[in-house]
Amino acid sequence: MKKFIWIVVAMMMLLITKMDVQADSYTYWDGSGWVTDSSEMYTSNPIEISYPVTYDYEEAYKMLEYVNAERRKVGAPELIMKDELMDVAMQRAAEANIYFEHIRPDGSAPESLSYYIYGENLCGGGSAKSATQSLVNSSGHYETMIDPQYKYVGFGRANGCWAQVFCVEEVYHENGFDLYNPSNNKPVEWDKMGCYDRKNYSKKFTAKVNPKMYDDISFGITAVGSGVDEYYVGEYLNVSASLNYTVRQGKTYAPPHTLDKSEYEISFKGSKLKLTDKGIQCMDGGTVKVTVALKDYPQLKATKEIKIKVKKGSIVTRNGCQFKVTDKAKKTVSLIKGANKKKVTIPETIKIDGKKYKVTKIESQAFKSITKVTEVTIGENVISLGREAFANCSNLKKITVKSTKLKSVGKNAFKGIKKKATIKVPKSKLKKYKALFKGKGQSKKVKIK
Repeated sequence: MKKFIWIVVAMMMLLITKMDVQADSYTYWDGSGWVTDSSEMYTSNPIEISYPVTYDYEEAYKMLEYVNAERRKVGAPELIMKDELMDVAMQRAAEANIYFEHIRPDGSAPESLSYYIYGENLCGGGSAKSATQSLVNSSGHYETMIDPQYKYVGFGRANGCWAQVFCVEEVYHENGFDLYNPSNNKPVEWDKMGCYDRKNYSKKFTAKVNPKMYDDISFGITAVGSGVDEYYVGEYLNVSASLNYTVRQGKTYAPPHTLDKSEYEISFKGSKLKLTDKGIQCMDGGTVKVTVALKDYPQLKATKEIKIKVKKGSIVTRNGCQFKVTDKAKKTVSLIKGANKKKVTIPETIKIDGKKYKVTKIESQAFKSITKVTEVTIGENVISLGREAFANCSNLKKITVKSTKLKSVGKNAFKGIKKKATIKVPKSKLKKYKALFKGKGQSKKVKIK
């Protein structure tokens, strides 16, 4: 008899409009076990997706008065809020962050979470007052809210998603969700308390997900620091991703959550981007395709094309040396950090986004204390050596200057290089450069020839 009653109840619940979209599967308790009438969406081998969630009990507690006010208007008995149902509603609200439907993220019905879920409403963001009004304005949700068969209720608000969980008197019991198997279907963090005793808290939530229920990954790329989707050479990029699915009306829906960075992989081709300890760095200008794929289900992926631009101050790395754009219009750069290797050639030009930029300056302290370097060749377009440019390069024994345009050399530019080092300069500039290099920190034994 009890089994028959439960089956009838389950069929009746299928007729209740819980949301704009109805579930493809439904799970109910038949008196001895959980029965699912359709396995079209449910997977017994879900993957796990984790994301940060803030549970807002303080705002959720306020919803009872707003809901009961609506019930009083139509003569329906006032609902009694139960802490157990608050806990269940909070988990459903957390799950709604990744799948905002009356289906759990693994494809099972909400009732598979708890014996108590007899009716459910979901709603987007807003305060308790505004969320209640939104539900009142939706006929199906409103009918569920004022249904006189419900006696008990719980409210959940997680990252702005709302869940209302309703239960009838015959089903609700103070001790345990499942009278037959009390260990089953308890909500996460089960800890029975009195209503109004719980406080807000934040924690990473792990949902079991059927990836086949999702269409793709949507992701955004912003520059670290600026938070905008314009990308420049030298900047680091921040990637945020979420899962998308299409509801039956054909609309694409992006749940209000962000995947944890450990849940997906980022890939790209070429040398315009580089994965470093600090993140993804723009190494060169131009167009590059970035792909984001779910680690545990790489078939779920998305690709986006981005354009990396060049501006004054952009920093690029070439052959271990770092260069900064000093004038985009004139196409000039300065060397700001030398390579940590024995022989270093500072070129006449470098290419950025396929265009040649003249290397016109070696910045202050560019090679300071790089003891590995033994030989340096300075390119033909360099017009300035900064202060302490080669200071404390204790093994630097040979400097070849090819530039005939050198106009200034900073204080202590050669302090601490090898005492018997040689500086070779163009013959036509020997006299001028001897005067220019004089007293720049090098030993008197250093030869300029």
